[in-house]
Amino acid sequence: MSLPYRSALTCGYKIAPVALEQALFWRERFLARGITRHQWQPIAAPDRGDAKCPAIADRKTIIIAMHWTNVGGAETLAIQSIGWALVLGFRVIVVTEHASNGAVLPEGAEFIDLSGQSRAEWPKTIVDIITREQVVGVHIHHCVPMYASLGAIRRQTPWVRVVDSLHIPEYFDGGFVRISGVWSNHIDRTHVISQSLANFYNDKFGRAADLGRMVKQVQLPEARNLAQRGVLCIAFVGRAVYQKRPMTVIWAMKRLLRWSKKVGVNIQFSWVGQGPFMRFVQDYAEKSGLVDHLQFHDETADVREVLRNSDVLILPSANEGLALVAIEAIECGAIPICTDVGAMSELLPPELLVHASPVRAVREIEQIVRRLWRDREFAADTYARLIASLQGFYSGPTAHSVISEYYREFGTKP
Repeated sequence: MSLPYRSALTCGYKIAPVALEQALFWRERFLARGITRHQWQPIAAPDRGDAKCPAIADRKTIIIAMHWTNVGGAETLAIQSIGWALVLGFRVIVVTEHASNGAVLPEGAEFIDLSGQSRAEWPKTIVDIITREQVVGVHIHHCVPMYASLGAIRRQTPWVRVVDSLHIPEYFDGGFVRISGVWSNHIDRTHVISQSLANFYNDKFGRAADLGRMVKQVQLPEARNLAQRGVLCIAFVGRAVYQKRPMTVIWAMKRLLRWSKKVGVNIQFSWVGQGPFMRFVQDYAEKSGLVDHLQFHDETADVREVLRNSDVLILPSANEGLALVAIEAIECGAIPICTDVGAMSELLPPELLVHASPVRAVREIEQIVRRLWRDREFAADTYARLIASLQGFYSGPTAHSVISEYYREFGTKP
């Protein structure tokens, strides 16, 4: 959700941030009613016929298309996918829809910034790259103009295999999930990160998607006794954009600080992430007396180190797929508290899920944190359930296994 930062909203966040946050929530729910107005019918694709891959170089080339290289779950998976492709011996060309920093990509990947091109120019450019570089496969990670190029790819280079990875359906228009479904006849395989998204995709488009969790098994720590530590450490990790609702986060921190002073709890907060909302966050933190209890980190911080030093992660997002940082929190011994959106219920028990309304979310976050602090048995049982849930993820298909299988099929007859 984009916000006109030099507008009445800026004044709203300065004068009445709580009321504005709640108003934006109701606006979001109202606009979500229009989701059915968007196209959901898949576009017919031309028959491939007897499409044969032309002679190719010994080292096969693939394109990985990204929204951008900024920090995020889809970007993390895309960068991991580049690494997996390189390990399998592919030459990897990366293209991005928005201006990006190619320096963050794995060594060996070739970066082409197409952000200066209009969407109408993309199909010709992509087909030219495919033909010139003898590309055998395309993997789409949240890249709208690459989806719009699929018709040209199918007509002019029908031997090219196309796969995509999906994370989250958006409230307003279905987002990348709807776009993928509309182009699904042009896509060979679709990877999703949650079971609920696999079900959604099949229900909407009558097409199976492959579940592959974004996990890599690690040794899980023992449950902590929060009260014995002497200090309660609470973290937030995420970009300061509306989807993550940073103003709801800072509001929750204010409430928790007030509670801690009443009961004599030493509480500290950590904040990892940057973004356009940071000026509102920092202004509110100063007005709320949080500055002596809150440490800000930029996006280069070691997230796992922050989480290892935290007891609780709060993530009251407006929407999520299946937040990678919640998985990382469990692996580091912290307990995540998240809004009940997207597929978060596949990872977290009901006791750690809060309502999507900002007012209710803040109140319920405070209630859960208070109970975790005073009820040792509840905290231990809750963490044990998180461990069991995560071990279930470990035992199932992973994004690595699913995507690696896709790549091994590149260069074979579709």
